[in-house]
Amino acid sequence: MKAAVLAGRLAGGRAYGYRRVVRVDERGELVRDVMEIHPREAEIVLRIHTDFAAGKSSVQIATALNRENVPGPRGGQWNASTVRRDPKKLVGIINNPLYRGLLV
Repeated sequence: MKAAVLAGRLAGGRAYGYRRVVRVDERGELVRDVMEIHPREAEIVLRIHTDFAAGKSSVQIATALNRENVPGPRGGQWNASTVRRDPKKLVGIINNPLYRGLLV
């Protein structure tokens, strides 16, 4: 996992707002697990951060997304924990350093 991160690739599971792509490097070899921004999902990630910074709670954000029928990361409903789970574990869209451009 450390080698993947050092190479700029996603080491964990799926990250909402990104999609995995396969690229060909300068030597013509396949490079797997390269992250590319998923435009529609990235808009939702930005909205979540903007709403949270404006003082909305994770419950309010998840409720609004569900009311608007925005599919959650797994295609279902949004939960408050998906928006902001545990700051100590760096999980949840608000707490994940990936959304600040940091691969951990």
